[in-house]
Amino acid sequence: WTTLTGCRARLCKYQTESIKFSVTFQGKKRTLSVAINKLQEGSKTEFVLNTKGMKSAIAPDIVHSLDGSLILAVSARCAEEGLDDMWMVHDSFATHCADTVKFNRIIREEFIKLFGGDVLNDLYEDFRNQLTDDQKDLIIHPQTFGIQRGTYDINEILDSEFCFK
Repeated sequence: WTTLTGCRARLCKYQTESIKFSVTFQGKKRTLSVAINKLQEGSKTEFVLNTKGMKSAIAPDIVHSLDGSLILAVSARCAEEGLDDMWMVHDSFATHCADTVKFNRIIREEFIKLFGGDVLNDLYEDFRNQLTDDQKDLIIHPQTFGIQRGTYDINEILDSEFCFK
């Protein structure tokens, strides 16, 4: 899928198998186990997909890509505005106390730019467009599940005490 900042994301999880080997470290013999991707039978380059792992990973991976998009957008904007001292881990942001007002504004403005549209529908269309015509019915529109866009005005976060209500 295409992330909110235009990067292409790809979900491929492969079945793994464990190989064990012995090493001597600081005079002691140890057995190590390493997971490697399992090759398809008779192939030297094709791995066996882990479809169960892919099913369980898709939702969190999409959320991580949304978090990552916000971090990228905020980082680029901070660079444009000369704010060079920042720390970001996963979905958490920090900067020096003297820059917090500016940083807070940047985060909120970039959040609105990225999430002001219909992100869920855009993801649906992106996934659907990757399918062949005879596969397009395999993916169900979010509204079919009863998911409706809310009435919250995202611009309210610009003036709210907290970024999220």
